[in-house]
Amino acid sequence: MNDLINEEEFIKPIKYNPWKWFLLFYGVVIGYLICKFLFKAILKENSTYVYPLFAITDFALPFVMIFTKKENMHLPYKNIIVTVTGVYVIYLLVQLIQIYLSITNPLIPKDLYYYMAKNCVINQSILLGITLIIITPIIIFKRRKNST
Repeated sequence: MNDLINEEEFIKPIKYNPWKWFLLFYGVVIGYLICKFLFKAILKENSTYVYPLFAITDFALPFVMIFTKKENMHLPYKNIIVTVTGVYVIYLLVQLIQIYLSITNPLIPKDLYYYMAKNCVINQSILLGITLIIITPIIIFKRRKNST
């Protein structure tokens, strides 16, 4: 009779789904980029002092996404790499859309647009590599610390 009353047998453990958090965070990143674009448009001439703040925020967002929840550190490495790459793909797409929208200016040669697009891809690839090089040892250290 006691075995029939035991509720623990009927309760299924809830499996953690990180993609709900990551998709929400991608929405936050898109909202941040829209605000950044509008802020740059408002402060056309006096925005040079704000660029370092934007660069730090761009670099810090993947770290916030991974390290805000402890469950994210126990994900497989491929999931972590895919999610961080997703943030930088969003950054890259926004930059390429901005370049595409500015193509209509007849005073700027088309070769310059190609150079700007290539420069964006290279910069985002370098930032992605640096971010992954920093995140991976931190996750390894935290996993070892939690296992002991």
